[in-house]
Amino acid sequence: MARSKVVPVDRSADFDLSELFFSTTDPKGRIKSCNDVFLRIAGYPASEAIGAPHSLVRHPDMPRCVFRLLWSYLGAGKPIGAYVKNMTSNGEFYWVFAVALPIESGYLSVRLKPTSGVIPAVEELYAKLLATEAGFGTDTPAAMDASTAQLVEALGTLGYESYDRFMVKSLRSEIMSRRTLMPRTSAAEGSNKTGRMFAILEDLELLDHLRDVANDQARSSDGVSRSVNRIALNSSICAARMDERGRALGVVSEQTSIISGDISREARILETEQSVLDETIEQTSLQVSVATLLVETEAYFLSRSHIADADRAQQIEDFGATCEELSSMLKQSYSAVAGSAAEGVAQLRKSLRTFGAITDRFSRILLTAKVNHVTGRSISETVEGGQQFSGLLDELAGVSNAARASLDELQDLVDSVDRRVKRWNLQAVGA
Repeated sequence: MARSKVVPVDRSADFDLSELFFSTTDPKGRIKSCNDVFLRIAGYPASEAIGAPHSLVRHPDMPRCVFRLLWSYLGAGKPIGAYVKNMTSNGEFYWVFAVALPIESGYLSVRLKPTSGVIPAVEELYAKLLATEAGFGTDTPAAMDASTAQLVEALGTLGYESYDRFMVKSLRSEIMSRRTLMPRTSAAEGSNKTGRMFAILEDLELLDHLRDVANDQARSSDGVSRSVNRIALNSSICAARMDERGRALGVVSEQTSIISGDISREARILETEQSVLDETIEQTSLQVSVATLLVETEAYFLSRSHIADADRAQQIEDFGATCEELSSMLKQSYSAVAGSAAEGVAQLRKSLRTFGAITDRFSRILLTAKVNHVTGRSISETVEGGQQFSGLLDELAGVSNAARASLDELQDLVDSVDRRVKRWNLQAVGA
C-alpha cells in the first residue's frame, strides 16, 4: 500500500541533548539499518523505515542544494556535515547537525542536536535558498546551481572561504557545545576513549590559531618584499646620483638588491606553503572532529545495553542489523576515519617542518639585511650627502627587524603545535 503523504506542522519534535542517532543506507540512499533513537524520533516503525528511501524524513523546508552537496561529497568518498531540518511521521520537525560518510556498501549518517545557537540564522538562509530554487520552476539543475552559488556567497559574507571551512567549524562547535551542556555523569562522557578524543579535539583550537597567524604572516611577508624592493630601488638611485662619492654605497645598494630578490623568493615560497598548511589543517580538523563524534556515538550506543536483550532475529527486525553488527560498524567507521586522520597528521607534521624551515631561512635573509644596514650606515656617514642613503638603510633595518620578530613568533608557534600534535595517538583511541 502506498505511503500517505505527510503534511508538515509547525511543531518541534524535541529530543534530548544526550541522544545520538544514526542510520546506514545503501548506495541509492535506502535505509539499511538504524538505532532505536532514530526510529523513535522519526516516529516510524522499523517495518516502515528499513528499506525506505532516506527522504522518508526529509522536510520540505530543506533546499535541494544542501542534498546536492551531500551527494557530491559522498560520491567523492569524502565525509560531509550539514544542518538539516527533518520531519517526523506526524509532520513535526526536528533540527540536527548530520555527519554523513562512506562506509562499506553504502553510507553512515550520525546526528546530534545542534546547540551552538546558529539555527535561526541557518533557517533564514535556507528559506532564501528555497525561494531561489522555487523561482526556477521545474528546471531543477539550474535551481540548484543558483542556490548553491547563493549558499557559498552567503557563507563568504560570514567569513567562511568555502563550505568546507563552514562545515569543519560548525561540526566542532556543535560537538564542543554539546560537551559543555551535557552532564558529566552520562555514560558517553565517562568513556575513556571519548575523553582522549576530546583532548585531541581541543588541540584544534591551537591549529586554528596557527592557521590565522600563518595567513597573516604570508600577507605581511608580501608587504615586506615590496617594501624592501622599493628601498633597494631608491638606494640604487641615491648611490648613482652621488657619482664617485657613492661608489662604496653602490656596493651596499647592490647587496640590498640581492637581499630584496631573496626576500621576494622566500615570500612566494612561504605563501605557497601556507596554502598547503591551511588545507592540511582543515582536513585534519575535519577527520578529528568526525572521529570524535563516532567514538561518542559508539559509547552512547553501547550505554543502551537494554536494546541488546532481544534475540538476534528480533534485533534484525527492530534495527535492520544486530546490535553487535551495528557496534562493529561504528568501530570500523572510526578506524577508517582515524586512519585518514593519522595520515593527515603525518602530512601536517611534514608541512610544519617545511614551514618552519622556510621561516628560518627567511629570518636568516633578514639578518643579512641587518648586517648590510650596519655596514652601509658606517660608510654613508663618511660620504658627503650620505644622509638620504642612511635614512633608507634605517628604514630597511626597521622593516627587517619587525619581520624577523614576527617570524620568530610564528616559528615558536609552529614548534608548539608540532609538539602537541606529536602526542596524538588516534589509532590507540579506537583500540
